[in-house]
Amino acid sequence: KLRVDEIEIKMRVKDDSDANNIVGFVPVRLIASSSTGGWLTREAYKEYLDPVTGQTQRYCNLVGDESSSVLDPYPTSNALQKKRSAARRVGSTYATDFLGLIEVAVINSWQRYFDDCNASNMTPPPSLFVFDELVLASDGELVRTKRFPGQNRIGMLAWHTTLKTPQYPTGRDVVFIAND
Repeated sequence: KLRVDEIEIKMRVKDDSDANNIVGFVPVRLIASSSTGGWLTREAYKEYLDPVTGQTQRYCNLVGDESSSVLDPYPTSNALQKKRSAARRVGSTYATDFLGLIEVAVINSWQRYFDDCNASNMTPPPSLFVFDELVLASDGELVRTKRFPGQNRIGMLAWHTTLKTPQYPTGRDVVFIAND
């Protein structure tokens, strides 16, 4: 097992759109990550280099809002990566990673269902897997919330999920509780 959470590729793409017909190369950075605890996220950035030093001055998103630029240093290990690494050291999986595995299992169950019914033209219902974290509020009540994985301050995690499976196409509510 390689246990890779994120892949980053930096490449140069040929750009012949220069007004003076000069062929150049544009640095592009592609990132695929599962560090959010859910399914794989993908990002693509165009890099703008300092013409003198060659160092990156800024990155601009190639997907979505291309006008937004970022220039942040690469983060060191965050809380989620530390917790995930600790779980792996003892041969386990960090609790939030199970949400992504459950989502994949739901998608696969629909694919098997369509294959068994010879219904390749059918599509599953939208929002096959939806979850909210259950967080203990200051008044002692559980509150549904969305937050980045690894931000919990206690050793227990809980999620309210809705899974749409071939057996329950309108959805079935399930609560998952896990030890952090």
